[in-house]
Amino acid sequence: PIIVYDVPGRTGVRISLDTYCHISELDHVRAVKDATGDIAGAVRKRLETGLTWYSGDDALFLPFLSIGAVGIISVVAHAPPARCATWPTPSTAAMCTARRRSPTASPPRLTR
Repeated sequence: PIIVYDVPGRTGVRISLDTYCHISELDHVRAVKDATGDIAGAVRKRLETGLTWYSGDDALFLPFLSIGAVGIISVVAHAPPARCATWPTPSTAAMCTARRRSPTASPPRLTR
């Protein structure tokens, strides 16, 4: 299975809705890591394609859960992986837990 990475901040290219619709017809494409920062666009793309959605932006993890994403492919999780490995699924109780945990999941500060 393939997870499509839509990370225009790193690639300089944003994947179009037409491209999403086309690739969603491919059996081996299953999910998307969305680091576009466009929550409204994610809602539309997820609904029109039926693909599984993951937040690709640590700061937007909770908003993405609220619109149907199933998790995050995180940069921050590389620092405290044990704490991030058990992030909850997007149920009401889990959203409350995620809101409580989110302030503790910020990147570590680097000092000189």
